[in-house]
Order: sequence, then structure tokens, then C-alpha cells
Amino acid sequence: MSFFDELKRRNVLRIAAAYVVASWLIIQVVETLFPLFGLPDSATRMVVIILGIGLIPALILSWVFEFTPEGLKLESTIDRSQPIDKDKGKTFDRVVMAVLALALAYFAFDKFILSESRMETARQEGRSQALTESYGDKSIAVLPFVDMSPDKDQEYMSDGMAEELLNLLAKIPELRVISRSSAFSFKGKDIDIPTIAEQLNVAHILEGSIRKAGDRIRITTQLIEGRSDTHLWSETYDRVLDDIFGIQDEIAQKVVDELKFTLLDDAPQVAQTDPEAYEQYLLGQHLMHQRTKVSIESAAQHFRRAIEVDPNYAPAHAAQSLAWSLLLSGYARYGDLTLEESVGKALPLANKALELDPDLAEAYVAMGFIRDGEQNYVDAMRQYDKAIELNPNYALAYYARGVAAMTFGDYDAELESVRKAAELDPLALAPQGNYVHALFRRGRYDELEPGMQRIKAIGLHFWAYSRYWHQWHQGQFSDAIVTLLEGRESEPAFRPLETGLTYMFSALDLRAESERLLNQADRKIPWQWQGNWETVIGFALEDYQANPDDRRTVAALGEAYLAGGDLESAAPLLERYIESFEDGVGPSAQIAGYVTLLRQANSGANDISLILETLKAREERAIDGGLDNIELDLMTAMIALIEENEEKALDALQKIAAGPGLARPLVASLRLLTPLKDSKRFDDILTAQAAHIASERVKTLERICGGANWKNWQPLPETCEQR
Repeated sequence: MSFFDELKRRNVLRIAAAYVVASWLIIQVVETLFPLFGLPDSATRMVVIILGIGLIPALILSWVFEFTPEGLKLESTIDRSQPIDKDKGKTFDRVVMAVLALALAYFAFDKFILSESRMETARQEGRSQALTESYGDKSIAVLPFVDMSPDKDQEYMSDGMAEELLNLLAKIPELRVISRSSAFSFKGKDIDIPTIAEQLNVAHILEGSIRKAGDRIRITTQLIEGRSDTHLWSETYDRVLDDIFGIQDEIAQKVVDELKFTLLDDAPQVAQTDPEAYEQYLLGQHLMHQRTKVSIESAAQHFRRAIEVDPNYAPAHAAQSLAWSLLLSGYARYGDLTLEESVGKALPLANKALELDPDLAEAYVAMGFIRDGEQNYVDAMRQYDKAIELNPNYALAYYARGVAAMTFGDYDAELESVRKAAELDPLALAPQGNYVHALFRRGRYDELEPGMQRIKAIGLHFWAYSRYWHQWHQGQFSDAIVTLLEGRESEPAFRPLETGLTYMFSALDLRAESERLLNQADRKIPWQWQGNWETVIGFALEDYQANPDDRRTVAALGEAYLAGGDLESAAPLLERYIESFEDGVGPSAQIAGYVTLLRQANSGANDISLILETLKAREERAIDGGLDNIELDLMTAMIALIEENEEKALDALQKIAAGPGLARPLVASLRLLTPLKDSKRFDDILTAQAAHIASERVKTLERICGGANWKNWQPLPETCEQR
């Protein structure tokens, strides 16, 4: 017998094959699991070395010993005259095949599941690496200072000091400064500096403390190298309170010097004011960051007091202006002021701030919010651009710019702005949510989950709102409702969740549920889905009479009249709306389409070429910007209907019907203005949508009435009687 035959007879080759495959499988698992437990690469290398060395004794043992029916025996004690046990060889073959099957299963898991995660991790690391390469070690986060005062009553002062230093440093273009909301998210948490630096992706951390007694203040500051947790310098300042601005300037200059920047000018300096005015300003900022109606109203009063003490203190004028803008009634605002009231209070303050300090970035953002409220998005973007020019690290300016750009159809600017805001404010809900929203609108679903998980870790209520929006636009009405209800468990007063529930319950014709959470701004929603145009017109007329110059109320009343069949009342309102914009179209492709169709129905009384050209240009920008959602579909449908391309319009409308659904006002208006009123395919689309909604309604009733228990919400008895 040859040596090779002897190797086969003793199953040495089978043992070698099984050992190699099993070792490969073990190495793959180790490479996946060891990093999760923080084990170094050396641990993985050690496993590979041990497995490699282990092959030799495995082969020796397979040569020396053999498995027999009586157990493991030395080869030398076995009678070779006996026939070879073929079943034994088959057993080893089965072992090898089983190990190969496991290896194949792992390969598939790695290829189709883990690789997606690794790709996204690589993307995130790539973004981080790009930031690091761009700024090098010139990045910093200013943590909230600790209140060391005996009565612990100086939190506003300690937070304000840190924020003012942050704002000073943010004006340096060469320095990447993490925004307040992300840096302050670590307040009161026992997290070490290297971990904070890693999560914020910065090289340096500035922290400190404040102790105030009477008119004297002691400020201690430390600049720390984040990765090594090494103190670069620390200082203690004992001063009278009226010297606080000198302290801030001195700290900022020390940070700049320590980070070794070569600047054309000196380090930026804080605006000087009376100590009492500054204290009132800090109190106002502390309250405004809480972003509730009551806190913003209180903040406005503190800013007013600061202005009374020092009428020339520009930051207080800008801050109070922003407060009045935030108290406007409507989406992403926090109050109930009419547009006239909000602008009447905010505009003079913003103008005064700019008059006092033409280089104050906060004043331009305040002016941008005013223009945004007026739906003057082009000018709003100009204001935000100027703020960014003055303060390249101003996350709020990037965030607001992204919202304005999206609304007015500048999709490249939108994505660029929201991404930058998310980078500057990595732990803030609104910037992260807007970035995820921008990805969703472009159909980049594979990139959503890491951002969604980041939002979920920061705020479950905001995650629920974002997830609901995604589910609804994918036609998952029932899942969207459950997500909204789960979000209310953590934050029942979060108004967007209530608006979402009102809309979803209305869409499913669960009338009692849709009406129980109504507020003033949302009160038209249930009646729109029911097609009760008389009630909708009544509400819209009330809003219009209260705010006759508000573009939103003009458009809402025009749309209500149109859906209700009153074309004579609708036309002048809708014409007035689009003509008030620079491009003669405005932010709503839907309203621009209505106006064009109304003009066509009136035998071309007014030219439609300008609107059509503008809509086509915006559609082209949307396609170039990567949009793949209802916004693009609705634009495409309107253009196709204007050009009498019915089939193309129906293709786009069918996509909307299969997702978020064609809203009742849109359907009613299109039936009035286009040949779709006689289209069998349009009827079929609406029938399919109605069937889908009916199915989602049944599913929803089963889920909300089937024993699920939400602490902050339970279905009404009359709702569950409909099952």
C-alpha cells in the first residue's frame, strides 16, 4: 500500500480538511465577535497562531490513533488483516460536509447581512476621517461648565459661560466646533473625556466650573486632549462680575494659542455689556433652549429686560427676535402667534441687532426665521448664508438653511446643509432627523438605519416621529400609528406625534380617534379626509380673516374653495399666492399646477409658460438632486396634466396612491380641473387605494383594540365597536 493510500485509510486527509475548514470558520467568528468585546487585534492573531500550530498535533493524532467500534485505539494495535470499515470513512465525510455547510451559511450571512453593516460603518468612518483630515487636530467641544456655587443657583451662568465661549470659538473658520446641543447632551453624565471626544469626533475638550458669590466670580477652565485625556493647560480666574467679558476673551485667546492657529486677525472677542444685562441674556438663553411655549415666552421677557438695561446690546435684540419667531403658530414653531403678531414683534428687533452689530451671525439667523415664517425662502437663504459666512460652525444656520432650501426646491443646497448641520451637531435631534429625512426622500434607505438608531438613542419620541413618517410614505398606515403611540409613551406632549396621529386616524376614517387630539392648527384634517368641504372652508376662512397677509392662509383658503367646487372664489386666492413669490410659482408645485389648470380652463386668459418652465426646471433639479418620493411624483403629475399627457400623470399618481395615498382635496381638485374625472384607470387607482386603506384600518383596529396597553393612550370604546 502506498503512503497516500495509507493516509486515506487512516483518515488523515479527511481530518486535515475538516480541521482547516473548521479553523477558517472559527477565525471568521472571532474577527466578528472580538471587537464587540473590546478585545485587541493581538487576541485575534493569537487565535490564528494557535489554530495553525494545532494542525500538526491533529495530523499526528489522526495517524497514530484510529476510531473503532470499541473506541479510540493506537494504530499499532489494530489488525490490518481485517476489512476496512467504510462507514467510518463516511462518518468523517459527513463531519467534513457539516463543517462546510456551516462555513457556507456563515459566508452567506457575512455577505448579505454583515457586509451591509460594515459598509455603513465604513461610510461613517469615511465621513469622520474626512473631517479629521480637513481640520486635523483643530476641533473642539465646549462642555457645560459645572455650577459650584454654594446654593447651586447659577446653572444659567455656568451654561451661559460655556455657550459664549463656544460661540466665540465657532467664529474661527479653521476650527471645527461642536454645537451646543451636542456638547451639552453630556451634562450631568458620568462619562470619561476620551469617550466624549470619540462620540463627538473632536480632538480637544474644554471644560470648567463657576463659583459665584455676591459680585465676585471664580471661573476654572481646563483644555484637554481628548484621545489621551491629557490636560494641556488649566487656569483659575478670580474677578468681579463686571470683568466677565475680559475673562471670556482671555480664555478664548488661550485656547487659540494652545491649538497653535495662524490667524489673520486676533481671536474673536465677546460683545461687551452691563453685567446685569448679560445675566438676563444668559437666563433667557437657558430658557429658550428648552424649546417649549412657556420657556420661550419667559426667555423673551429676560431678553427684554437685558435690552432695558443696555439698549445697545445686539445679542439680546437678536435673541428676543428669534424668540418671537419661534412663538409663531405652525409646523416646527412653538407658540400661537399669528404671522402679523410674530413679525411685528420680531422684525424691529432683528433690524436693531443688525444696526448695532452688522457682523452678528445670530442677527442674520433671526432675520432668516422671520423670512421663513413669511415663506420668503429665497431671502431666508440669503440671511442664513450670511450667518454661515460670519460663523462657519453655526449649526442652527445650516439646519435652517437646509429646511428653506428643501421648501424652495434647491435640493443640492438642502442635502449639503442638513449634512453639515448633522456633522456640527451630532447629538441633536432636529439636525439628525432632517438628515435622515433627506436620505429617505432620495430613496437611500440603506443609509437610514445608523442615523435612525442614533436618533433613537437621543430621543425615542423624535425617533418615533421620523419612523412614522417613513412608514406612512411607504403605505404602512397601521405600523405608523403603532409607532406614534409608542413615541407618546416617552413624550406625550410632543405635538408632532399628535398631528401624526390625527392625520393617520383621519386617513383610516377612525373619526372619533382623529378628533380627540385636535389642536387649532390641525382642526381641518379630519374634515378634509371626510370630504366635508363646507366645514373645511369655514375653518380656512377663520384663519384667513385672522391673518389675511399670511401666504399660508391665502393658499389654504384657495385650496378649500377649489376642493369644494367654488372655482370663482379659489382662482384669485391661488393666483395671489403664487404671484407673491419671486419666481411667480412659490414652494408648492401642487398650487402652481392648480393655477395653470385653472388658466387653461379659462381659455388661456393668463399665460402659463412661466409656471410650466419653472416647474420643469424644479423637476429637473429634483431628479439631479436624487429625489425619489411623493414630492417628485406630484410635480411630475402636475406637469404631465398641464401638457395633457394623461398616462404619464397617472403613472406618477399611482405611485403616490401606493405610498402615502392621494389626499381627498387633491382628488377632488383633479376631478374638477382635468379629464381624470372620466378616466377608468384613475378610478381603478382610487379603488385600489381605498382597498388598501380598508385593509390597514382592519389591521389597526385589531392592534389597538386587541389587548395592547399604552400608558398614555387607550382607544375609545366606540372605536373598538367598529371591529
